[in-house]
Amino acid sequence: MKKTIIIFILINSLLSGCKYEPIYSQKKINFQISEIQIQNENKINLNIEKRLYAYKNVNSLKKIKLDLNSEKTITISSKDSRGDPKKFEMQIIIYLTVTKNENFTKKIEFIEKFKYNNTLNKFDLRAYEQNIEENLVNKIYQEILVYLSTI
Repeated sequence: MKKTIIIFILINSLLSGCKYEPIYSQKKINFQISEIQIQNENKINLNIEKRLYAYKNVNSLKKIKLDLNSEKTITISSKDSRGDPKKFEMQIIIYLTVTKNENFTKKIEFIEKFKYNNTLNKFDLRAYEQNIEENLVNKIYQEILVYLSTI
């Protein structure tokens, strides 16, 4: 009985020492986005701009201007014996130009790809493609945050 109580207290003290904190919390951001320019108002650009807007009000000495453009392509990666599409590949490319303190400019591309199967129901296929697009944009957004914190 004493062993179980001691083990319970030990495990409880170890687990209570863990502290959850979001990776990209506002406290640890070391940059401020002073301006975001998008080249064209497509869904991907507006989605990234909306997410990055939260970093415009951060107080930091490292002020960054962003120029954002994106491109989405869906290609047929394989066909069946009749020539109908069997698999597709969605690719999203984000072109980002970062200007820091007016003397540092860097152009970078973020690329994410995903292959998926075709379905007979085109409504389900479009819904699935929207889900894939959202996931790819989310991955790229996280990569952008990591990149901006390291420059």
